[in-house]
Order: sequence, then structure tokens, then C-alpha cells
Amino acid sequence: TTSLLLLSFAFFTLLLEKEQRWRRSAIVVAALSGSALLAMFLQSAVALPASEYSYSTGAMWERLRYINLFDFQRLDFLLFPAGILPAVSLLALKWQNTEMRILTLVTIAYFLFFYSMAFVALHHFVPAMIFPLAIFWYLYLTQKDRFRKRLLPLVLGAGILAFSLSLPHYFTIAYQEREVGLALQYRSADPAALPGGRAVELLFTPVWDVKAPSQEWGVEYNVIKYYARQPKPENQQIDYILQPPDDPPPAGFTLVNTRDDAAAYVRNPELWKRHQQPALPANYRSSLYDIPPQTLFPHLADKTGKQIIDLKYQWKKRILPYLTDQ
Repeated sequence: TTSLLLLSFAFFTLLLEKEQRWRRSAIVVAALSGSALLAMFLQSAVALPASEYSYSTGAMWERLRYINLFDFQRLDFLLFPAGILPAVSLLALKWQNTEMRILTLVTIAYFLFFYSMAFVALHHFVPAMIFPLAIFWYLYLTQKDRFRKRLLPLVLGAGILAFSLSLPHYFTIAYQEREVGLALQYRSADPAALPGGRAVELLFTPVWDVKAPSQEWGVEYNVIKYYARQPKPENQQIDYILQPPDDPPPAGFTLVNTRDDAAAYVRNPELWKRHQQPALPANYRSSLYDIPPQTLFPHLADKTGKQIIDLKYQWKKRILPYLTDQ
């Protein structure tokens, strides 16, 4: 996604800027490259490597294979997060200066790129949610006072409507990841053999493999790993241990699962069973932003569905034979 922003900003800057276009394009690329490097540093310092889950470059290329142009609910991801009118302001190219036109074209290109993909997550659309705010408020603040006063009630009304529709159905905060992470200990006699973050799947089902969210809790590796690595509170009890399978079993714990590089131990099976249950109702999200698991995780989807276009299949079975016959 960072590469897409880099390329689109650079391309539209070169296309629309009349003065110092190369210099400005280089500045844009340098700024965004710096942000990307910072994100990579934070990723390595806090979270799992991208190769351990579905946001690596290879995984993104695999997602590009499948296209869905008919999931119109995704328009909500552009229209409502910023308050409706900012998304509408993308159409006001006539009244935008060069910088805002570049931002508008980047926003549209970015949104259409992910809109067309069959398998997406909500965070893919975040830049398209934010950029329209800058465009709208530029247009609003450059208008005459009389026009701004007339428009203000519409701005407030649209914003309140979007905000109310975006609210979750439940406001309970889930502390389950923190509770489990603080109660989890990674242990190894040899630091080099310490189990990786994905060893948590020996205790809990990963969120992308949960088929009944109302009955089973799906674990987020990054969150669990983060809290497990934090200093433990003074009276914190360790209820879960992940360690190499050849290390001596911890006293007072029961072995519940094992694989080649890790073994999972539990102190209290009843607590473990409770933690495996969802902490929040499965339908807590606003319906505007609710993405079904089959769209979030490709391995759960029926890739032969009528709305999904497999570009690799189309190329091999239809386009390539047609070209070779000519």
C-alpha cells in the first residue's frame, strides 16, 4: 500500500505540477519513503514480521489475482468516515488548486485499486478515508463568508449523520488480549529456541481461522505478543507457558498442545476454556464497516463465486488461447 501511494503521488505530481515538478515529486517520494522505513522499524520492534501473516508483499500480489467489482458496500468506506461531504468534495476539481487536485486523484486511484480487489480489510481504505478531509476543508475555507455560513448547517448535519451511523452497536471495551498476553510467558532454556509469536495458535484459534465468531474467540498474534513481552505486574499470575517441546515441563501446568518448535502449557483449564470464548458480541461493529470473514481471509472464500473474477484463470483459459490462435 505504501508503494501505491508513492507511485500515485509521484505520478500525479509530475502530471499536474507546472513548476519544479521533478523536485516536488522527489520530495514527496522521500517523505513517504521515510514514513515507510519508520513503519518497517516499528513492525520489527513491536509486531510479527509481515511474512508471518497476510500483509506481506507476496500475499498482496496473491490478492490482486481476484477481482470483485460488485461489492458496492465498499463505497461506504469512502463516503461515511470523513462525514459524507468530504467524499463529495472529490468531485469539485474545478475549484481545487493543483495540490488538492493531486490529492484528489491519488485518493480516487487508491480507493479504486482496493475497491476492485475481492479480498480486502477495512484498514486498506484508511488513506481514502482521511485525504478527503484535507480537500473539503481547503474548499470550505477558501469560500466567501456568506457561502460558508449557508453550508455550515449541511456540514454539521452530514457529519452528525455519518457519525451516528458509524457508531458500534456495543461500547464495551474488550480487555481479553491484554489479560491473556500478561498471563502468557514465552520460556526457553536456550534464548535462540524461544517460540515465535505464532506459537499462540497452540492455545487459541487465530482470528482468520474462526468460522463462528459468536462462539469462538479469534486471537490477534501481534496484540498477544506485545502484552506478553511487557514487564509483568507485581502480582501477575502466569497461566500460559509456551516453550520448546524438549524443555522440562513447568510444575503445576498441563501440556495441552505441541508441535515441532513449541509446546503449550496451561495452569487452569477452566480459565483457558473461558478465554476461548468471545468477549464481545460478534455483531458489535457498525453495519457500514462490517466485512465478512470470507472477504477478509481468502482461504475462507469460495473463489469460484459469480462476483469474483480470477485473473489468472481468465488469462490461461481465455486470453492466452485467443492470442495464440491469432
